Amino acid sequence: MNLKKIISIIRYVNIVFLLFLTLLTLIDVVSRYIFHVSVLDTITLSSYLLCMINILALSDVTYSKRHVTVEIIYDKFSPNVKKIVDTFIYGISFILFSLMSISSFIKTTYCFEKGIYKGWMEIPESPVKLIFTIGCILTALTFLSLFAEKIRKKKDD
Repeated sequence: MNLKKIISIIRYVNIVFLLFLTLLTLIDVVSRYIFHVSVLDTITLSSYLLCMINILALSDVTYSKRHVTVEIIYDKFSPNVKKIVDTFIYGISFILFSLMSISSFIKTTYCFEKGIYKGWMEIPESPVKLIFTIGCILTALTFLSLFAEKIRKKKDD
């Protein structure tokens, strides 16, 4: 299975998370309005869902090059300098997300071994941290593929 296929599957997972977040928020607002009682741990669940949505969307946005960019200075560079800057940024980003993946994996195993929970409903932290780790790994792999693509293009020029 290639990276593009995995990222497209993750896109649908994100849609499910977003629908669940919307439904959770709707139920919480309606229950507060009608019954004057909030759903337990709505803020915790919403925070976890937002974190998972953002980190999983990052690899998709990076792969399709649809992320937000500020090109005030970048537009003034020559095409050769742009290639060098892009290659450097992709390489540094790969290293940073690789380090984040390792750190997140260590925290995930710690939370799993110690059984760390949050909130009244005792929501386990390890699944959320695992999804964060997967998102970091996918983003690191995306940056690695973009880095390799830029290197190949430099050799072809």
